[in-house]
Amino acid sequence: MEEKATARRESAWQREFFTAILAAMVFVVGLAVGPMNNDLRHWYALSRYTFWMEMGFVLLYFLFGRSPWAMLSEYWRKSRRVVVVSLLWVATVLLSYLSSDYYSPGNILAVMRVEETLGHFLFFVVLLDAVSRYRIDTRWLIGALILSAFLVWVYFFVGLVKVNFSSSGWLPELPIVDGWAINGNIRRVGYEMEAAVLATIPFLLFGRGRTRIVLGLVTLAMLWLMFWLGGRASMLGVLVGILSMGFFVGWKRTLVVAGIYLLLFASIGFVNQKISRKATGHLPAKIQQSLKPHSVHRFTSGRDDVWRLVFRELKKSPLIGNGPQSYYFYPKRRKEAIHAHNFLIQFLGEWGIVGAGLFLYLIYLALKRWFENLKKEVGESVLLDHLAGWMIVVGLTVSGFFGGIYFFTQTVFLVLISLSIFQLRKMTKTR
Repeated sequence: MEEKATARRESAWQREFFTAILAAMVFVVGLAVGPMNNDLRHWYALSRYTFWMEMGFVLLYFLFGRSPWAMLSEYWRKSRRVVVVSLLWVATVLLSYLSSDYYSPGNILAVMRVEETLGHFLFFVVLLDAVSRYRIDTRWLIGALILSAFLVWVYFFVGLVKVNFSSSGWLPELPIVDGWAINGNIRRVGYEMEAAVLATIPFLLFGRGRTRIVLGLVTLAMLWLMFWLGGRASMLGVLVGILSMGFFVGWKRTLVVAGIYLLLFASIGFVNQKISRKATGHLPAKIQQSLKPHSVHRFTSGRDDVWRLVFRELKKSPLIGNGPQSYYFYPKRRKEAIHAHNFLIQFLGEWGIVGAGLFLYLIYLALKRWFENLKKEVGESVLLDHLAGWMIVVGLTVSGFFGGIYFFTQTVFLVLISLSIFQLRKMTKTR
């Protein structure tokens, strides 16, 4: 009895310890402090400190949680197919890196991209074990995401109080310290707002008390910012994320929520239109492109050229790709585009048919398992954290067909956290 009591106490402090660390990581990555409005510098800075935080968590888990050998032995015993496919994928990534014609193996951006890719993978492997073994309280992770997104919203709102009009629309004058700002790349903000909005919806629908009122106001604020910035992929991701809820809580309720979402956006758009036309004479440029696209090229903001370039370059090495971060070194690359703006095309360009196929197969196995787990909770026992995690993954993946969701560190990290949430079953239930 004493041994069991001691084991429970050890498990309790470990659960609280790892929950606190992960929540702090979500909060810091959510703030995404980095160089202002420079894709490459922002990616570099955020990638570096996120990588070291992930490796720090891995080290702490091996020191205070579980030995690497015990963890890997259990993975091999329970999921040998996944382990084999994972090793083949890692080997393909390394081979594509070493054999790339676009850079030498010592290229700093290529090295960083390989470290980032494999670091995310190792962190996720350890994260899954931690969540399932110590029953991490994922409500804290969801709360950290929402809080960091709201602070980013406040930061941008302060900047919007003094509006600086440019030809591309209204841009906030953000407080900057030595060229750095909170979520300093304005193009990435919509994706964080999208993830936070999707995280709030299950708790808005099934939560209790005054928390629902607060979450409702926060959600409206974040939706407004998404529209203001012209985040079309984020808007679409939220809609599809809401619709994916129908598999678990019923389609009637889901369609009502989707209708409310569209009505809110129409209302926000109407108000913004009045304000924008009165002050500047036109809507934000991205919204204008959607309403009056004129051509596929204009509607996609030139992404069609980016996609065609990746496929042309892929012909040089179709099986294992051109190497991690190879798009940046393409001779005819658009200077303002540092990634492929589509995660499937990005995977193909970097890892080729073999690497992309192996990775997508791993994603399929994971989603199949987690979907089955969540489906078992249909009706009154759907877990709110699970549902929020599912909706975030779906929404960000849809946005990833048009942006760098699986390229930029912040959104990759949020996807990994959301995927891991599916592992844990708790008592938080819908009514």
